[in-house]
Amino acid sequence: MVKYIHMANKLTKKHDELSKKFLTDLSTAREFLQLHLDKKIIAKCDFSTLHIESGSYVEDDLQAFYSDIVYKLDLIDKSSCVYIYMLIEHQSRAEKLMPLRILRYQLLILQKHIDETNIEGNLPLVVPLVFYNGRASPYPYATEMRELFADKDVIDTKPLGTFGLVDLTVMRQLKDEKQQNIE
Repeated sequence: MVKYIHMANKLTKKHDELSKKFLTDLSTAREFLQLHLDKKIIAKCDFSTLHIESGSYVEDDLQAFYSDIVYKLDLIDKSSCVYIYMLIEHQSRAEKLMPLRILRYQLLILQKHIDETNIEGNLPLVVPLVFYNGRASPYPYATEMRELFADKDVIDTKPLGTFGLVDLTVMRQLKDEKQQNIE
């Protein structure tokens, strides 16, 4: 049994390596992305600008289990770009907190984009795709952050990335106007 598991793991790793090799070929990647991305995203992307970005976002302690590819392409209207983050799993177990890891990678990609372009607005879309090749089928855990929270109604009222604002400048302005009306 141990020998069988070892052989299965070797085959899985070879499969993952082969997948990554194919997906670094831009014509293969273009076809793959057009099959697996949401149609709304496909309609806005200029696939003739597709290229692979350098660098990896996988944490050092996880590189034995995952590899990644980041594609970048322009929007058709040239207003911004889209990054497609492809995470290829080299292990055979599903991960309960995968949406949290993916969010971290998305934020790292956005930060790198900001650092390289010096822009402060109109951020690009970062679309994650995860290759899963585990034993449990179908994938047994959540694929979106919302599902990790106990109270989904509350998280819907304040999704990640939004914040409440106590704007003291407006409060001061209202106080000043009220004071002027009294005088």
